[in-house]
Amino acid sequence: MDLVSQIIKFNSQTSGRDKLCRFFQYGSKCSWWYLQKLSTDKTFTEKAKKLENTLSATRKLLRFGKSFEMVQEALTTIHLNDVFLRVTITIAKLNTAVYLLIDHILWAEKVGLLVLLNKKYYRELSAQFWLVTLILNLSRDLYEILESLKKASGYNKSKTDNKSCMPNGMVANGDMLQLQLLHKCLINNPPLALDTMKNAADILLPLSILGFIRISPGQQGILGIISSFIGIMTVWNSALRLRP
Repeated sequence: MDLVSQIIKFNSQTSGRDKLCRFFQYGSKCSWWYLQKLSTDKTFTEKAKKLENTLSATRKLLRFGKSFEMVQEALTTIHLNDVFLRVTITIAKLNTAVYLLIDHILWAEKVGLLVLLNKKYYRELSAQFWLVTLILNLSRDLYEILESLKKASGYNKSKTDNKSCMPNGMVANGDMLQLQLLHKCLINNPPLALDTMKNAADILLPLSILGFIRISPGQQGILGIISSFIGIMTVWNSALRLRP
């Protein structure tokens, strides 16, 4: 598929446009924080803040109704054979559905369709569901990594010469062997490696919103840029998307 066709395909997907908006949204957050630190003309800082808010509202609109899609996907994953994957993925999708539903409410308030007496409560509630979703996603990633390590360890034990199982012919014992196996498992499974990186970067964002940790808007922007870029990669190339 040529580049133009790939771009058209990417742009035709709601998830692609959402990830692209998210990338620029967090890029704007990082920009206004940096401009503010430099004490430059406040005009540029305010423009960057307005751009961030506009992109945030645009993303909420793009995801309108996606909560129903998450429920439908949960009805599919509830039939997975692996019990751990069945529980974590299904609950994560249901959590995402609620998170998006609250997001719809916040969007309606932002454009003046609703009046919320306690907007902070809804924002924190949304962040709580987002956090639970990310914890479940990371648990799934860790489970998949451990399963891959078990298979790799079993493969190594079945060999009399460990050198044939190590990357670049390296041989090690104990912790070093486990690190080499972990490296090999992640290299051989790019979707798992990317999903783990994305969730690890994202989880700090709701933790910051809820006050469990303190990170600057600039750091939030960098984390959002990283996770958004990975998201763009998985939409651009579906082979990089972790399944199921």
